[in-house]
Amino acid sequence: MQKKNALKILGVIVAIGAILYSWNAQLIPKPTIFPQYHAAFTLEGKEGSVSLKDFQGDVRIVFFGYTHCPDICPTTLNRIANALHALNQAQRQHVKAFFISIDPNRDSPTQASEYATYFHPNIIGLSGNKNQIEQAQAAFRSSSENDPIDENGHYSINHDTLIYIIKPDGTMGSIEGHLSSEQQLTESIIRWLP
Repeated sequence: MQKKNALKILGVIVAIGAILYSWNAQLIPKPTIFPQYHAAFTLEGKEGSVSLKDFQGDVRIVFFGYTHCPDICPTTLNRIANALHALNQAQRQHVKAFFISIDPNRDSPTQASEYATYFHPNIIGLSGNKNQIEQAQAAFRSSSENDPIDENGHYSINHDTLIYIIKPDGTMGSIEGHLSSEQQLTESIIRWLP
């Protein structure tokens, strides 16, 4: 009889332990599926230094480009602007978007800022010196390569066209391409809102 009671008690303890373990596992944040991305930067904005960690707790959108880009950059920034417009005011308060210039020779922080806000007032334009930009690109595994300068001193830059969506905890949430629809981009943003 005592053996049966001991087994019942042991069974109850194991069941309670399993339930508590399950609850605890649900409370632990799931790791990012993009561990290779270390979303971070400190760059220069119109008003001074801006660090990605300054906006911890918000969803952050990051796009690398340059102001002289003839097609993909303005199209992508327009898509980001439309996604921001699709959010309601309460949602928009928890979203920050960044346009990071990869062209420090032609894009000052002021130029990058004015270019970005042309598309939407909530897109923060950033630039910096070559080293700062390379560090930011390395953190996002973003790449670019300048074409040769032509006889008129003009050049273009080949670069990836990814839109990075960073969760409020600072880990990478999702990555969209420049061909992602505005609806896809909006849904990716909303998915990670606090």
